[in-house]
Amino acid sequence: MYTGVARERQADGGHREVQTQCLAVGDGTDYVKYEKNPVLDQKDIPEGGSRYDFRDPKMWQEEDGSYRCVIGNRPADGSGQILLFTSPNGFEWHFKKVLAENRNRFGKMWECPDFFPLDGKWVLIISPQDMLPSGFEYHNGNGTLCLIGDYDQETEDFTEQSNQSIDYGIDFYAPQTVLTPDGRRVMIGWMQNWDTCSQ
Repeated sequence: MYTGVARERQADGGHREVQTQCLAVGDGTDYVKYEKNPVLDQKDIPEGGSRYDFRDPKMWQEEDGSYRCVIGNRPADGSGQILLFTSPNGFEWHFKKVLAENRNRFGKMWECPDFFPLDGKWVLIISPQDMLPSGFEYHNGNGTLCLIGDYDQETEDFTEQSNQSIDYGIDFYAPQTVLTPDGRRVMIGWMQNWDTCSQ
């Protein structure tokens, strides 16, 4: 699953990028775009959510064979939120709920979410834009945020219990994890973020 981007002409003559979610099916090397893309678009976003800030899906398969994905979005208050979507087969997707809300606590738009169990807790990793420092825990600009808590898989409610930064440097952004066959959770991230990559 990936974010598709289309330029849309605005009434003032300018352009904005509308974001949708699409699928490509492959074997790890070669991929073919799904003929019914996009699989998620404006109609699937909760009321007040931005179709211009709707990106970075992270999908996984549940033990029962169904699928879930989390996607970053900007609600009407201008901060970030993480949306949870479900699918019986990986192709037909439906909005389930807002999994987590920023409420202007940690930066603005929340990008690149990742959600997984670890050591008896659930971890929601987010990359907020326009962060402000909180003591020494966070730094200005685009950073990383780790929300730790409990997740009820029946109701699909995530309850935050604590938060922390993932990396204290300024060149670590958009981390994602994979679960290896031997059970390790391995994280990778950008070596530069939006604040530094154009300099």
